[in-house]
Amino acid sequence: MTALGPERTTAQHITLRYGDFELVLDPAFGARINSARYKGRDVLRPVLDAADPDPLQAASFPLVPFSNRVRDGVFIYDGKTHHLPQN
Repeated sequence: MTALGPERTTAQHITLRYGDFELVLDPAFGARINSARYKGRDVLRPVLDAADPDPLQAASFPLVPFSNRVRDGVFIYDGKTHHLPQN
């Protein structure tokens, strides 16, 4: 089975397909997963309003580039200190 490359279904969404699986991502909202389907059936609860920025509307989101909070908004990578804007 060969994975197909990303397909932009709209200016905002990216659809990934692999066999009978389909995943729709929304980069505008932190690459949240708008839908995940297998053979056309939802595997995760789909986002009902794609314009709604509320993260709780998504059943799943990948937490990239960080999987949790970054203590004090500072981290060191490759010997260099990086300060993140705190929200």
